[in-house]
Amino acid sequence: MYLFDSTQEFFDSPMWKGERFYDAKPYRPWFGWIYIALYDHVGVEEYKKDPNPDAQIKIGQTSNIDRRNKELFRNQTSNGKTQKKASIVYAWSVPLSIKFENDIKTLLAAYIRKDNTRTQSSEIIWGIPIIPLINIIQLSIYKTCLSLRFIRTDVEFNLRPPDTILDASIEYAGARKYIVPHQLVMDDIFAQLDIEKGDTEPLFDYIFLQDDRIATQTQEPQPKFEDTYEDVPEFITETTFMKRSKVYPVGAYVNAEYVDRFDAKSNHLALIVGYAGGDKVKNQYAIKWLLEDNGNPVKDGDAFEFTRDPWEYTKKVFKIQKARATKFNIPLKTQVPRLYSLRL
Repeated sequence: MYLFDSTQEFFDSPMWKGERFYDAKPYRPWFGWIYIALYDHVGVEEYKKDPNPDAQIKIGQTSNIDRRNKELFRNQTSNGKTQKKASIVYAWSVPLSIKFENDIKTLLAAYIRKDNTRTQSSEIIWGIPIIPLINIIQLSIYKTCLSLRFIRTDVEFNLRPPDTILDASIEYAGARKYIVPHQLVMDDIFAQLDIEKGDTEPLFDYIFLQDDRIATQTQEPQPKFEDTYEDVPEFITETTFMKRSKVYPVGAYVNAEYVDRFDAKSNHLALIVGYAGGDKVKNQYAIKWLLEDNGNPVKDGDAFEFTRDPWEYTKKVFKIQKARATKFNIPLKTQVPRLYSLRL
């Protein structure tokens, strides 16, 4: 069972081409996302400079691209590390997004700088402008698809981590140098694949829309929708607002219903961290999503890893099957009467 019956079918698909954030649609309902985000403090004109050795572009993966964009669009400090405001501008809909992200970061290791003052510095690419970076991510996605046998083909394709990238006549040097130089020559790779890279200017026009807004113009406050949670307090750990006769306790692992922006529903592993604590949102669980690889929980030693998404409310949770819980050593906690609350 292949996702694509030929390499040409793959090259014609959004999974290769990618899409501007506002145009992006999941290629399959259950797919996640690979994205690139630009930092607000840098400015669009700086990103358009080529070459620009100080360009910083964030790459990442997520199961919910709208939520992730909202999460990135804020300045904050946590444990002494800063996160600067960023916006997602380009994305690819892929399965096993964790695998695709890891392969991209491995390929571009020479362009990632460790920075103890920045959050998730392992996801920040330095010194590669946005258009060449899009092309390189395309090549990495293609290589991963071949290795996972998503494409019906006998083609062999080698792509190893470079310390310099040559795009036409411009060279982008990585911060890390290998003993023997590793140079990725973009024109040679695309000629080998017999496909066009795409012109820079049309891509710039596609990504960076013309903005006619006046910077000093103020906008009227927008009314809140009834189903937003912005005015709802943080979750609570008592069952006060739960109407059910029995509820899962705080600390229970469950399958929780996730609804994406297209109203497609699916169940994923989650940890219950509390309950809804306001008048507008009652009888719901506050949960954090477990990191999954092909539907299975990801562990760091004995501990489960969680996605970078913040906690959220969900209306439906389900008990994990005993066989699956035993296989992955997931502790099961039974439902308890509403008047009692178990703590972690």
